[in-house]
Amino acid sequence: MAEALDWTVTMKLKPPKCRSLAFKNPGVRELKDKCMTTYSSYDPQIVLGDQIVPYIGKDSDRWFKYLGRFIQDDLGDDRIRTAIEKNLRDWLQLVDNTALNGVQKAWIANNFICAKLSWPLLIYDFPSTLIEEWQALMTRFYKSWLRLPRPADPSVLYRPTKAFGLNLKSLRVMLRHLQTVKWHIIKSSADIATRLVFKIDFSETRLVTAVPGGRPRRAWSWRNWSTTCICAFWSAIPKPVIGG
Repeated sequence: MAEALDWTVTMKLKPPKCRSLAFKNPGVRELKDKCMTTYSSYDPQIVLGDQIVPYIGKDSDRWFKYLGRFIQDDLGDDRIRTAIEKNLRDWLQLVDNTALNGVQKAWIANNFICAKLSWPLLIYDFPSTLIEEWQALMTRFYKSWLRLPRPADPSVLYRPTKAFGLNLKSLRVMLRHLQTVKWHIIKSSADIATRLVFKIDFSETRLVTAVPGGRPRRAWSWRNWSTTCICAFWSAIPKPVIGG
């Protein structure tokens, strides 16, 4: 690769800005604090030119941002969820500490904080239970700002004005809308491998597991998503024709 970049003259490789990530069987684990049941991540010691590409697990946050999406060293999203929730609390507290009146604070939260949450709700596969917790957090601030009693029905905040509500944005509704937008983009993509992700997910890998004492839910995780992407990419590679 280094020779190819040298040949272009104008392109230069920057290993410090790159990150490496690899997985192997759990026989030897570099991350002792993680209980991995299938594979564990490790440093593949990739060398480009005379420099080693840094390993994601050695960063302070142990994640790497790629095309606007954070990727953890274990392909999970627990630390990503914690970081987003912390940002949400900080934003709400920042608005609450201002000298604005309650209606103005609610307007800022509805138009700006919800807008800042739209990108994570679009690119990550967060469960509805997590969004319910974030919605409850925003509801507490809305009730405080708008002088509503605690026992008040929270639906009055999010119902449309025709139904005698305040028509504030609901994170639950935003999640459904943005996830629909994401899958429509994947389904109608010009790239065949991306379209195969939609096809595979909604045909072969759409698994449903039964929850004891509850409703069936879909077994989905970032690991399933990454596996689906790899399978779709491999299926899209033209295969050589053997024989005459």
